[in-house]
Amino acid sequence: MLITTHWYGFLPTTSRGYLYHLSKTEENNLKISTFNFFNYLEERRRFPDDIELKSMFDLAATILSYMKSSKESNWIICEGSDDKIYLESILPEGLKVRILPVGGINNVVKLYHLLSNPLNNEDLIRDKDNCNKVLCLIDTDEKKFNYYGSDNRNDPIQLFRLQICYEHEKHVIRLLNPGRQGEVYDRTVIEDCLDPKIYYCALKQVIDSSDNESMKEIFNTYSFDDTASISKISGDDSFLIPNDPEYRKKTELKSFVSDRRNKYKIARTYADLVKEKPTEHQLANVIITFFKS
Repeated sequence: MLITTHWYGFLPTTSRGYLYHLSKTEENNLKISTFNFFNYLEERRRFPDDIELKSMFDLAATILSYMKSSKESNWIICEGSDDKIYLESILPEGLKVRILPVGGINNVVKLYHLLSNPLNNEDLIRDKDNCNKVLCLIDTDEKKFNYYGSDNRNDPIQLFRLQICYEHEKHVIRLLNPGRQGEVYDRTVIEDCLDPKIYYCALKQVIDSSDNESMKEIFNTYSFDDTASISKISGDDSFLIPNDPEYRKKTELKSFVSDRRNKYKIARTYADLVKEKPTEHQLANVIITFFKS
């Protein structure tokens, strides 16, 4: 437990625990506000004015310091806490990877640029006895970003975007350079890259346990496609088949899934289902290959 009366800002590397903020109300009563460390980078806009994060530069320095002191220090820097939940559920513990959500694509890219120069030039980290690598992982958004990662796959830090490609009559998951021209560019988020049956079951559990009767009716107008190999909801390769081709309300369903609270519930439910019945994930194999190469 750390107690301070003179706040200097904190580094977002703690994954478990709570921040308690004490203040006085207008009636001069004590007010205690609680913030979960798990996703505080995403919730930072709700923080009181006197709580501040240390800079991204300080965070980068902390990561570098940790990597220098540890011979097995793999990192995944991802966009959000939902990504962290999914990745922790599908990756094996033996990979020994720390997963850090930083609250959005811009922060992932910012950390990549802060870390790339020292990591690519630091002999202590690139020593042959060390296996330190950093994967900066972002979604492929509808709007194309001009973010460029390194073209040298041997660099200890890489910036990649998730991309589902259709190759040799099947869907495959790739990690691609965000800014390279001439590559497939189709909106892909981590929810699209999961086991379709497990994701369907997780989505169904969250909808069935909700008070949204309208959404329950909409979801029941679809059936699971047993031939699905990816977990996309929208598009022609969706794992949902409309029972009535004339009745389609995917927009409402996508809005439900995109809601921040529902995204978190679906991710947690998915992780619980994977724990009950572990299964092989194509996304996990792609990430493992990155760290083992």
